Amino acid sequence: MIIRRIVAICRNYLWEGGTEYHRAPLVAWSTVCCNKKSGGLGVKDAEKWNIATVGKLVNWIYTKADRPWVQWIDHIYLKRNDWSTYEPPSNSNWNWRNICKIRSKLDAGFVNNCWVADPKGYSVGSGYTWIQDIHPPVFWYSDVWDRWSIPKHAFITWLVYHKALNTKEKLHVIGICDSADCVLCEAGIETYSHLFEDCLYSKQILGQIEIWLQLKLHSDRKYSQLQQHVCRMAKLACWYRIWMERNKCRMDLQLTMPDKSVKDVKRLIHARISQMIMQPVTSHDQQWLSCLDILL
Repeated sequence: MIIRRIVAICRNYLWEGGTEYHRAPLVAWSTVCCNKKSGGLGVKDAEKWNIATVGKLVNWIYTKADRPWVQWIDHIYLKRNDWSTYEPPSNSNWNWRNICKIRSKLDAGFVNNCWVADPKGYSVGSGYTWIQDIHPPVFWYSDVWDRWSIPKHAFITWLVYHKALNTKEKLHVIGICDSADCVLCEAGIETYSHLFEDCLYSKQILGQIEIWLQLKLHSDRKYSQLQQHVCRMAKLACWYRIWMERNKCRMDLQLTMPDKSVKDVKRLIHARISQMIMQPVTSHDQQWLSCLDILL
């Protein structure tokens, strides 16, 4: 089926950067297609989008749109029968039978021949939203998808929150690794909480960045809007660096000293702040930025 092949190509491109991918995806495609507030990436589900698109034809028949195609359908197939209860004959055209199947999937959205999900009437967008599975919002949405966050950092953090990265704990369970010990500090099992919170190497990076920024990256304190952006962006930058160092240590047996990693993260944060500030800031924020050697 063409649509399934399109979905496969999109899925493979996400995980491999090409049209072929022969391993199990890190996150289910149904989750990837959820909106970002519900923990997905907001990628359109081609199969559901196709249903919503054909729903436009279904709506034309419901509303008896003044179109030759609708009049032809009424004359050849419906013959003044009720569209909401109509069942196509087994020998009818393949396309027509599929339009009828899609009508049955959208039936609940039409009341008295009107689309109830949108007061403006049916649209492909409203149809797609209506058939999407409902998922509750995730608590980490604003942290991951803050507009200041660097995209590759946000993506890795998204995988962290979905517990989709191949930590040594997971690899050890399926027999790929002989040991589940953390490669960065060798002082604990490499779980998500250990790697990004309790690992001695990670603590040094996060701790020094907090001292430099004079902010707590995991705090609920009422910081200014600018400082909140920086906190989120800095946390993601640290987690990304930790994961990259973990991979380099495991694959190449090389580990950058924490001070060097901190220096690189500081340089990245400094550049990102300078890049993202587009409007005047308060005197309090100006004073704070001057402590970071950022002059506006």
